[in-house]
Amino acid sequence: GLAAGTAAIIFLAMAIVSTITDGNVNVLGVQLIGFGACLGFLFFNFSPSKIFMGDAGSMLLGFVLATTYLLTIRHPFSAQLVLGSIFIFAYPAMDVTFAVYRRFISRLPVFKADQGHIHHVLLSLGFSVRKTVLLIYLVNIIFASLAVLLLILPVPSYVILGVGIVTVAGAVYIIKLLLKISRTNGVGIYNTGEG
Repeated sequence: GLAAGTAAIIFLAMAIVSTITDGNVNVLGVQLIGFGACLGFLFFNFSPSKIFMGDAGSMLLGFVLATTYLLTIRHPFSAQLVLGSIFIFAYPAMDVTFAVYRRFISRLPVFKADQGHIHHVLLSLGFSVRKTVLLIYLVNIIFASLAVLLLILPVPSYVILGVGIVTVAGAVYIIKLLLKISRTNGVGIYNTGEG
């Protein structure tokens, strides 16, 4: 249920931004349909899952999320827009960054599949599948809410700069922490095959 739930949260956040900023009604319609489709799918996909999405489904979701977001943007380019965009896609962006960095420093092909994503690291810490997914949903909701605020409210530049610095520092810290846990617990590319 991770991909469908994350996509549903992002679709809803984008729909709120589209509504408040008087966005294109057709784009809003696609976002609401995407939100509803993800919720409907999630009914059968949440743990214990009866059906699974697969790569084709998650790639389609990513494509639709990215394109509808680009059509939602009604602001001129600014630091506030960049930060709002990072926040609305916070979990997927962090997971991709972590995966690429982990594979790069291990001298593995960047596109080589492994079982070392953020949710795998959380599972290695003893969280159940449900708790892992719910924790990631909570993180998505927090960052999507911050993104909505950044994309609809005027925010002073010093606040944007401060939040940006804290975000970059936090992301670097989290990636290093996840890497350390991955190595310690033998997750993904660090799997020793023991146990």
